[in-house]
Amino acid sequence: MNIFYFLGDSITLGVNVAPQDNFVNTIYHGILQKFPEKFPLPPATLYNLGVRKNSTKNILDRFDKEFQDRNIPNSQAYFILMCGVVDMAMPQNTTVLSLDESKKYFKELLINAKERGKIFVVSPSPVSNEEHKNRIASLIPEQEKICQELQIPYINIFNELNSQEFLQDLKDGIHPSQKGNAIIANKILNQIFNFL
Repeated sequence: MNIFYFLGDSITLGVNVAPQDNFVNTIYHGILQKFPEKFPLPPATLYNLGVRKNSTKNILDRFDKEFQDRNIPNSQAYFILMCGVVDMAMPQNTTVLSLDESKKYFKELLINAKERGKIFVVSPSPVSNEEHKNRIASLIPEQEKICQELQIPYINIFNELNSQEFLQDLKDGIHPSQKGNAIIANKILNQIFNFL
């Protein structure tokens, strides 16, 4: 049995869109269509473990329990992680996590996940606030470096999404609509096919 765990914040969760229009759902069904023999349905399973306002530390803190509650012995786990937008937010004029804290928790999370299955990392997506976006941009090369060290695939979608088309689609400045989710899914799908 193959189990897909999508880990992240409210962007992964799919805030502002119906579940079927979330990029996670699109990617999962794309995988099943591309590899029907490798990932037959049933028994392939998807868990969208995106949680609102979750920083990388929050995802790390809940990772073991999330996995233990859903793991089935002798199954193959695939973790798809997208985090960092919350880390770099400034809700009270201070970032949720410093750059060093974000890097530390990110590395711990990857090491933990790698011990339990295969992991694929996606960069955070851009937001419309320029300062917040610049802080996210500064985090991406650090995430990329850690993934290279640990030999974990990393796809940077930030630069490709940092366009007027995508940014204007963010009705609340952070969460993409159905159209934005489709754009994210398209940027990830081919890369994830290579990973699988």
